[in-house]
Amino acid sequence: MNFQDSPDFRGAHDIAPLHASDYRDVLISLGVGFVPRSIWLGVGAPKQTQGWKFHVSTVPTQAEGLIRDLVPMLAREGIAFKIARDTQALEQLNEGALGETQVGKFMTIYDGSPDLARRLCALTAGRSGPAVPSDLQLGDVVFTRYGAYEPVLGRDALGQITRSIRRTDGTLQPDAYTMPFVPPDWADNPFRDWPGARSPMPLLPYDRVAERFTLVEVIRRHAKGDIFLALDLASREEAEVVVLKQGRAHGMADAAGRDIRDRMRHQHRLLTAFSDIPGLPRSRGYVEWQGCGYLALTHCDGRTIESAVAALLDGAPWARLAPAKRRAMIATLDSLAGIVEALHARGHVHRDISASNVLIDAEGGVSLVDLELADRIGTRDAFGKGTVGFMSPQQDARLPPATADDIFALGKVLLLTVTGLDPRRLALHDRGELRRAVRGWTGGIADNLLALILDCTDPDPARRPGIVEFRARLTARRRRAGPLAPPRIGRLLNDAARGLLSPEMRLDMPPLWVSLSLGSGHGSTGQDEVYRSVNRGNAGVLYGLARLARAGLTGAEAEQAAQAGAAWLCSAAPAQDRDLPGLHFGEAGVDLALACAHRAGLTQAPPPRAARVVPGWLDVTHGAAGIGLAALQLWEMQGDPGDLAHALACADRLVTEQTPDGCWVTPEGVAGLSGDVLTGFAHGAAGMGFLLVEAAARTGRTDYADAAWRTADWLLRCAQRGPMGSLIWPYSAAHPTPWRWWCHGGPGIALFFLRAYRQFGDPAHAEAARSALRLHGAFPRSSNLTLCHGLSGLGHAYLEAAEVLAEPVWRERAAEIGAVLADIAFAAENGGVCWLAEHPRLPTADFMVGNAGIVDFLARLHMGKALSHPLLPEAGMVALPIAWHQGRARQETKLTFSAVGSATMGAVQNRS
Repeated sequence: MNFQDSPDFRGAHDIAPLHASDYRDVLISLGVGFVPRSIWLGVGAPKQTQGWKFHVSTVPTQAEGLIRDLVPMLAREGIAFKIARDTQALEQLNEGALGETQVGKFMTIYDGSPDLARRLCALTAGRSGPAVPSDLQLGDVVFTRYGAYEPVLGRDALGQITRSIRRTDGTLQPDAYTMPFVPPDWADNPFRDWPGARSPMPLLPYDRVAERFTLVEVIRRHAKGDIFLALDLASREEAEVVVLKQGRAHGMADAAGRDIRDRMRHQHRLLTAFSDIPGLPRSRGYVEWQGCGYLALTHCDGRTIESAVAALLDGAPWARLAPAKRRAMIATLDSLAGIVEALHARGHVHRDISASNVLIDAEGGVSLVDLELADRIGTRDAFGKGTVGFMSPQQDARLPPATADDIFALGKVLLLTVTGLDPRRLALHDRGELRRAVRGWTGGIADNLLALILDCTDPDPARRPGIVEFRARLTARRRRAGPLAPPRIGRLLNDAARGLLSPEMRLDMPPLWVSLSLGSGHGSTGQDEVYRSVNRGNAGVLYGLARLARAGLTGAEAEQAAQAGAAWLCSAAPAQDRDLPGLHFGEAGVDLALACAHRAGLTQAPPPRAARVVPGWLDVTHGAAGIGLAALQLWEMQGDPGDLAHALACADRLVTEQTPDGCWVTPEGVAGLSGDVLTGFAHGAAGMGFLLVEAAARTGRTDYADAAWRTADWLLRCAQRGPMGSLIWPYSAAHPTPWRWWCHGGPGIALFFLRAYRQFGDPAHAEAARSALRLHGAFPRSSNLTLCHGLSGLGHAYLEAAEVLAEPVWRERAAEIGAVLADIAFAAENGGVCWLAEHPRLPTADFMVGNAGIVDFLARLHMGKALSHPLLPEAGMVALPIAWHQGRARQETKLTFSAVGSATMGAVQNRS
């Protein structure tokens, strides 16, 4: 059937304007119907589920012509295809913003016949477009790969979506986008002997460029062009080490017909002209070879200012740094401003002063790199925009370059320096909110430095200082910091609870909370998703509202929202995470949230219950440990003995699967995780051991207690000494780098030791908990504010330690986190307040990775013992037999704390 005869056919329309930026207009003018799907316009349905398919690449100046050349033929022959929606989508694809494997894929054609390939190559001969790195190149802009038209969707044990194709024997394999192109060995390849067919992105096809540069190593691979460390052989006396940047033909092409090679030529000209300005890299030449551009730059030592600031602050506030360190960093920023001043004096603006383009060497020397976007003041055809978070509103609007653009960026770099935060995390704050946030986060920044940040980032460029004034104010004598605002947590809580209902975090209809996508494969556009789960989804917000309701912090609006969320959770509505079994991800958590909402009076009808399962997966987030913890809480609330039996069946599974030395090997089911041995709470031994402690505390059974004790011993053997007398743990046997949060690291492991101490009374467990919590110091700072891997989760662990150990220091640390969180809040659309909890630009209401968890921590901090640790049962009170305690007392301590750190996970690595 011709698409003109299909139900989507929309009839003839006026011809679209020349160089249309919206390609819907072009399809309409051709009389071709389409279905919008995200950034795509789909035409027709593929006739099969997988096979060879074609990608046709283009640049913005040729996209409309390409559509008019190819679409009539495809529509006439009933061949399904899709194209990018508009010029913006095309530029995102070609820049790699949607993933390197998506570069160049302006048009996808679901037909892999060689005859069609020949016609496509003929019709597009001489056209321009970037190479598609995951494909085999057949013509100037025609590429092909074997893959899914409609992938076979599945889920692994963590609920992550998998996309597969089917082998000829019926088995599944991942639909892999390899770079360079590798065809499936079991599929017929009609293009094996295609004349001139080649991979556009071979691994390393040469070791010499233009007979001048010898490649030493690949620093970074990217579809727009790789970056190499190379030797420049231009001098006969001595080869020079250079950074060689490659620009592939037609990469990052813009509406003016320029591509990445034009940007590189431009940068070469500027660096040559400004070779006398200290702090700028030197260009050692630009050459074109085999269609690609190559820009050779002197190698600049150092790390990015983002990395340097992270090392300088090391999780502490600016005001807690030694004065000499603060002065040295300000001097470094003044050197950066000196480079900018020299550029301005030459009539140019850098236009991309950002976290990654400022390098600092070991002696504090500064380099300002990447002049790709730099241009003369006032020019009207400058390249690109800049880096989000550092780019001025005027540059974002593509106004002509002005020195005020660089001042804005310098203000953002100063903001990054004193806070350690990505400036995007403070971009939604008004001037008053920004003042309070910076003052609180830094622990008391000097007033004149704070004023400089505010003035540089003023939306009105006329109110920003010039570069000379900037340098004078930066290096002026510091005025005493103004007083920190008094804690306002009690006054903030009602506004924070209202913020969870704000429209930026919910759909209009149905009125559900949205989450950031977990990621669903190649070309994901990061769209919002509606999930069921507690960790990320509607059940988590419902659970949070239920806890707030019990504390008297919700009203009629929250009740209506809770009822709508509960009704959806009880319905058969589809969701990506439906039918997962777990506490954090799955129906155990949904059941718990619904039960809590009912107990809090937010919902009237008793909720339905999911089937009681004991999965083969073992951890807290998705598996038996978390399901057991949920069942214990349900039993506490509702008294159903079936819930207790369910919890103990999960504990039995953990006892069965535990290794003799007290840990667990991750079961099969998740690539990259299965077979490993993890230490932390979310996926590792600490979380599984927690359920065993509680199972012993509910039953008095010594087999549970013995298994939990083995876990404690194993975790002590894995521990290493960290800073400030802390204990740190490797992420896993295969990944020894320590983590620092609830999910993996000291805070989550401390929760296990605190509960073990509460039940068993062993002082070594109490000391392990203290040592685990010392890592962050008294004034912790982190850009992530969440429960899962941020400040709120750390704060909850501090509150738990304060209660179990009866030591006020931990509550003081939790209060410090609470004060900082209160300071950094900003106004939500509905008059409440919210936070950029995880994503630097988009707030969500999620419990473990969003605002609901932050509010929960603040509520517990304010309410005291009225709220317990979320998603965990209250401590059990059934005593173990006296003989068991006597037996433990007779055993020698396996490790004294002076010896901790000498043990490793080597034995575990060998076993796993």
